[in-house]
Amino acid sequence: EKRIFSKAELPEKLVDLGVFSLAFVRLYKGDEVLGEVILINAPRYLPEDISVLRVYAAQVALSAITFIQTNKAFDSSFIKRDLKLISEQQQLIMEDEIANDDSNINVDYLNVPFKYVGGDFCKFKKLAEKKYILFIADVMGHGIVSNYFVAMMKGAIELLLMETHSPSEILVRLNTILFNELDKLDVFVTAKMIYLDFESKVAYISNAGHTVPILVYKDKDSKRHCSLAQETAVLPLGVLKDAKYIEDEIDITDMELIALYTDGIIEVK
Repeated sequence: EKRIFSKAELPEKLVDLGVFSLAFVRLYKGDEVLGEVILINAPRYLPEDISVLRVYAAQVALSAITFIQTNKAFDSSFIKRDLKLISEQQQLIMEDEIANDDSNINVDYLNVPFKYVGGDFCKFKKLAEKKYILFIADVMGHGIVSNYFVAMMKGAIELLLMETHSPSEILVRLNTILFNELDKLDVFVTAKMIYLDFESKVAYISNAGHTVPILVYKDKDSKRHCSLAQETAVLPLGVLKDAKYIEDEIDITDMELIALYTDGIIEVK
């Protein structure tokens, strides 16, 4: 069951093929081994790499199992009805995030879940005049488990915002709150929190393994330019219990748009 191998420990036939280091984690369905996820030829592998790889392997296995089980589940009209109700409830959770009557910011979102229930979640809140919080998250997988964590995050964020407005501190505390539940189910959550301060013209961003925002600016000649936010991505929520999250600062003086998205957008390609 050893998971990390150096060159000296590898079979000669692998070394002859140019393999000088190897790490692997098995894909499980219950006690059944479906296969392995294998990495080769890093200068060095650490136990932490196996922890990350184990979470990824769980996602790969879960995706395959979910696909099979979802097809079976939709054969039942009762399950179909219940999932539709959960989907409607999930939309209601996010509908109050739309803001079109504010002089500083205009917020809208599009959410198209896989089948009925997805794991994507967004949260918008005005904290004070010219100060706002934007939060977006993607729970690994689909279905009722994802919806369970979406509901947990909504409640936790409301409570945490009463104590701090620091994006990095909120992600640290959110990870602490969710870790045991996520760890038991082999699930993780990518998330991003942005604190927008239009008074100081800065945004503070903290990233837990989420996709990088697209920023649209106008230059002095009123021409639009877009770029990816320069930020530091740390591991998703639920991977390491004591994970620390970094806070990056960006200038929003001439910013027209921040586009946040989950990997459902880029996975289409």
